[in-house]
Amino acid sequence: MNRRKPDHLSGLNDLRISAHFLLSEFECKGKLCCGYTVKVDPVLVTVLEMIRSRINQGFETSHHALVVTSGFRCPRHNKEVGGVHHTLDPLDPANSPHTHGLAADIACRTIPKRQLALICRDLAENGPIPFRVGFYHNGLAEVLHIDLLTVEPQIFGGGWDA
Repeated sequence: MNRRKPDHLSGLNDLRISAHFLLSEFECKGKLCCGYTVKVDPVLVTVLEMIRSRINQGFETSHHALVVTSGFRCPRHNKEVGGVHHTLDPLDPANSPHTHGLAADIACRTIPKRQLALICRDLAENGPIPFRVGFYHNGLAEVLHIDLLTVEPQIFGGGWDA
């Protein structure tokens, strides 16, 4: 659930960081935690632009928008949502890449999440930038997770065969 920014903070982080994404889309969405902190790796944004480009192939204009459902998470919010344990080492596999701006959970309102996951998996395995793709059910909904914690493409999660 998104919280509404107080009026005096409206416009905070509304900076365009790529052709289709604003910095504010990656803000921590926690309640009563860090105050809209945001951190995002530019390579992650490049990967998301590649995914967006792939889902819009064959259309003369952008037909499908990619939505960041969870970007940066402060350690408190990460714990609240059941994210993996936070450590200070960004390359520690037990650490959530969300807490370092290296991950995004994504969706597209016009493409089923499983189909979008398969597109992401193909890009991870065959595209120019290696990234991890997770597709799983968190108990409430399907989650499609993208992160940069790899030098080789990796696929994980139990949602691929469902």
